[in-house]
Amino acid sequence: MKKRKFPLLLVLGSCLILLSILLVLVFQIRIHLGVRHNQRILAHMEQILPERTAGVTGNNLAMPVLNIADADYVAMLEVPSFGVVLPVADRWDRNNLYSSPCRFCGSAYDNTLIIGGADNPRQFGFCDKIAHGAQITVTDMTGAQFAYTVSGIDRGKHAETQWLMDSDCALTLFCHDVYSLEYIAVRCDLASN
Repeated sequence: MKKRKFPLLLVLGSCLILLSILLVLVFQIRIHLGVRHNQRILAHMEQILPERTAGVTGNNLAMPVLNIADADYVAMLEVPSFGVVLPVADRWDRNNLYSSPCRFCGSAYDNTLIIGGADNPRQFGFCDKIAHGAQITVTDMTGAQFAYTVSGIDRGKHAETQWLMDSDCALTLFCHDVYSLEYIAVRCDLASN
């Protein structure tokens, strides 16, 4: 009987190793496809967007949407200290986070913008490393730029709407940290001119 257990354990162990390798490959492929997708969308945005102007807050206007490749985009997000430039999809869709970050809710115009993304090095992997005072820019689809400064980083067990909105910050970026299994929320205030 012991002779049968050893080959069975060996086969099971080999299957688990192969499954792990397959999962890592699928994860890397998703990241690579997301990066290529974002590069195409950003190139298209750069061609279409007018010259950048300073964004004006304090009104309840809806953020303009630009349709590119059958998807609606609401902004371009830039984090210069990490060399990150990403398109932001208009509608929240957890299944498409590997393609691009999505607006969870809110608007840059009324200082309530919340954007969610995937925790990978090519997207929101900076969230647990970003420093207080770091600059972040959101450019809407009319070329209006809104400048923000990181004012805090929160962690939570769940990304509930109340937790995400429970801040006086003008911009919140969030993602699920795959290592700690917590959610990270980067809170940002409008940059002072």
